[in-house]
Amino acid sequence: MSVATVDFDTQRTLTKWISRRENNGIDVPGIENYIADPDNEEAARDVLKIDDVDIVFVDTPPSIDHYPGTMKLLAQNVDLVLVPTKVGISDTESAEQLLEVLASWNVPTLAVINLVKISAKRPLKKAKQRIVGLAELSAVDIPDYTDFLVADEAGLGATEVSKCNGADAIAAFWADVKRIINRKTGRGV
Repeated sequence: MSVATVDFDTQRTLTKWISRRENNGIDVPGIENYIADPDNEEAARDVLKIDDVDIVFVDTPPSIDHYPGTMKLLAQNVDLVLVPTKVGISDTESAEQLLEVLASWNVPTLAVINLVKISAKRPLKKAKQRIVGLAELSAVDIPDYTDFLVADEAGLGATEVSKCNGADAIAAFWADVKRIINRKTGRGV
C-alpha cells in the first residue's frame, strides 16, 4: 500500500516520527512525507490533489480555531477524519468541541479513545458517553502501554514491533478505519 503523509501541525510531530524511521535505517517504501503551512489554504488544495497513493494521512494542529479555513477545506474533502482523545475530562471536552464543529460541517468522523489505563473503567465509560453522541466511536480503545513509547522512539508503529503489547488493539483499530472507508467510498483500502 502506498501512503502519503502531510504534516500541517506546526509542532511537526509526524515529520519528526518519519525522520526517526529514516535515521534508524528503517526502509520506508511507499511513504512520502510533505510539510505544509496550516495558514495556507492553497497548500490544503494541493494536498487534496494527491491521487497517486492509496491513502493520505494529514496531521493537523490540535486546535481547529487557529486555521478554520484550511481545516474546513481539508475536513470536507476527505474520506474520514480521525479524532483521538484521551480518557480524562479535559481531553474529552477538547475533543467534543472539535467533534461538534466537524458534525456541523457534515464530515465523516471516527473518534477513538487512546492511552487508556487498564484500571480506568469508570472514566472510560464516562468518556464514551460524552463522545458517542457526537461522532462514530471506534469499538476499539487504544491501551496505554510502554511498548508504544519504545516503538515511537525508533519511528516504528506498534504493529511493526514483534511482541509489542497493544499491537492487537492498533491492528483492530486500523481494521475499523478500513471498514468505514470501504463502506463510505466503495473502494478497498
